[in-house]
Amino acid sequence: VMIFAYFPQGMPVQLYNNLQNDGVDAVYVLLWLLLLFTLPVPLLCFSVSRRIRHGRGTLT
Repeated sequence: VMIFAYFPQGMPVQLYNNLQNDGVDAVYVLLWLLLLFTLPVPLLCFSVSRRIRHGRGTLT
């Protein structure tokens, strides 16, 4: 959050600028990259917290 506040040309701003300037076709590649790299993080956190909650504290 601090990086986006200090340097606002991050990925969401770039997606919005490309959408306004070039249309939907220019945004698809960046959108898929954003989803590919950010979606697994919450899923991994959920999986780890669920294992810990059910008593299986090891990750293997």
